[in-house]
Amino acid sequence: RDCTVKVWQLPKSPSYDEIRITPSGSVHPIGEGWQNERVRGVKVVDRCPARHLATCTSSGHVLQLDAETLSLVHSVYQCRGYLETCCLATDGQIVAVGSRTHIGFVDFRSKNFYASVALPYGDTNSARSLSFHEGGNLLTIGGGRGLISFYDVRMRKYLVDNGRGRVRQLFNDQYCVPFADNEIFEDEHDDDFYDIEIRDYCLPAIFAHQWDPSGTRLLCAGGPLQSMLHGFFVGVWS
Repeated sequence: RDCTVKVWQLPKSPSYDEIRITPSGSVHPIGEGWQNERVRGVKVVDRCPARHLATCTSSGHVLQLDAETLSLVHSVYQCRGYLETCCLATDGQIVAVGSRTHIGFVDFRSKNFYASVALPYGDTNSARSLSFHEGGNLLTIGGGRGLISFYDVRMRKYLVDNGRGRVRQLFNDQYCVPFADNEIFEDEHDDDFYDIEIRDYCLPAIFAHQWDPSGTRLLCAGGPLQSMLHGFFVGVWS
């Protein structure tokens, strides 16, 4: 929240019990005068000539940092017009950044912000999690209100259903399980949580997802997008 990045290095060890986390760098201020900025993600970019870190802030700034010294490698890549930038993913050289309405692509090799893609059907519920798959050719997008979309990076278009011609999307239509203070809500709170006027808000935003090694099963997890609601959701697609 204070717009800083810090790195820990895990020493190689045969046992997790022996791992000791040791700081390998000091807190690095991303920029002066950005008091209202927040770091929304950090990823290792390891297919450049040297290992770098990619970070993104809430207002659409992407920075390229040296992984060892945390010094700035390249000036800010700015995703102009992006609102609520909140996630990023990398295939080792390309960095994808997700916001409320768009996905942006930055190439760390050519130091270029080269593409911007709107979410399907004018969706404004945000990209909340991103991941590259199939050698970096497929970008999986976990969005708000239970939607998961797939973007072909090489063809620069969303995957579509052959029969209908519509963008292929997975819809997690089960409501989040409510909880408060680590316990399930009591009955009187259940009525409020599932009130028909806010029922649509109880659909999960997909804040995290992961493919299995075979690429045939997708784990997704999340909770309500609105900060006033609390709950959780976990699902598996195959």
